[in-house]
Amino acid sequence: MGQLLSSSPSSSPSSSPSGKKKKKKVPRSLAMEQQEAMLVSHTTGRQTGDDGNEMFMPRSGKTVPLSLFLRARRSACKVHNPTSMGSGFLLAWPATAAGSELVGLMTNHHVLGYDRLAAGEVIQLQFCDEHGKTFAVALPVDRTTFRFTCTLLDFTFVQIDGAQAQQLLTERGLQFLNCCHQSTTIVGQRVHILQHPRGEQLSVATGRVCDRWGSDLFHDVTTDYGSSGSMIINDRGDAVGLHRARRTTDFNVNVGVDLLHVYDKIGRLYRQWCTGLQTNGTIMAPFRPSILSEEQLQMLSGLGLKPAFPGSLQLFVSPSSLFVTALWFYRTSHGWYWTPTEPATLLNLDHLRECNWMKIAPSCSLRVVGGYWSGQEPATRNIHLINKLIASGTTYL
Repeated sequence: MGQLLSSSPSSSPSSSPSGKKKKKKVPRSLAMEQQEAMLVSHTTGRQTGDDGNEMFMPRSGKTVPLSLFLRARRSACKVHNPTSMGSGFLLAWPATAAGSELVGLMTNHHVLGYDRLAAGEVIQLQFCDEHGKTFAVALPVDRTTFRFTCTLLDFTFVQIDGAQAQQLLTERGLQFLNCCHQSTTIVGQRVHILQHPRGEQLSVATGRVCDRWGSDLFHDVTTDYGSSGSMIINDRGDAVGLHRARRTTDFNVNVGVDLLHVYDKIGRLYRQWCTGLQTNGTIMAPFRPSILSEEQLQMLSGLGLKPAFPGSLQLFVSPSSLFVTALWFYRTSHGWYWTPTEPATLLNLDHLRECNWMKIAPSCSLRVVGGYWSGQEPATRNIHLINKLIASGTTYL
């Protein structure tokens, strides 16, 4: 596991004459990491970088540039939710069809879901300034706000309009992270997470990408309850993932969504939104897929897709046969996903999220990512089925 470092000044080695950190009531797993974390600066006489300011991890013998943490902390926030706690961060997507960057708040769907995204809602955020003091930011949502959420991949994005974004930059000193969208995050790559574990002060932890699992990344960075929605950044400070949860049922790893897949979804929907191509006539990107008619269900049945259970309008299955493995298909408002991994249960969203879902799109590979079938392609029959879904466009969305 990676070591956890607190952003609070009182947690540095210089907080007591002896150089030892004062004990603080934190979860045991995090406390053990914090006891070994040190903030190395000019005043300590121990310099390991050009500027003499680095975060040193005694257990691993590795360091993280302090400048990386100080830049990224200006993007990290706590997301207030009446029923739960979570983290989030400010993110800037590359230039769009509208001619400018799309900037906004990124977090998990289970932190910021359907009910918090309706017009008239106000999202309450909490940031931390360079002196360790917290301040609140209210993010209003109206009918002109572009927002999008996906239950399967568990992410939510809410646009921040130009005037408020400029205010956050100039008056509050905040920063929108860049998204690393042009290259794939590789297994073994070092990554860092800035988070609010258990709703406490902002902390940073480091670790590595352990594996790829469909649209997700497995990582070993130390997290806790309340870390959901945190940024996963690389050594350059670019956002590569969105931390989601701890997976203990089988792999015992942490899971994050690969932003490379999120970028594809949000970029396409925002371009449609900007050019008025939404077929349902709404300004907001659609959250849920449309209701399928009996005729459409019959057409899907003709393609080889059957509802996974009676009445299912999102989860479908292509039945197995001799030498052909069954594939599971999930229908969202923005596209189809497939997996060869059978869900543990069909009605539990958390169990569905545990499958290695691959998106269906013209540019996407048909090879399985992660699991028993990793690197293999589906049977010819299922490849034909996937190609038919690609050709159908938004017919069944």
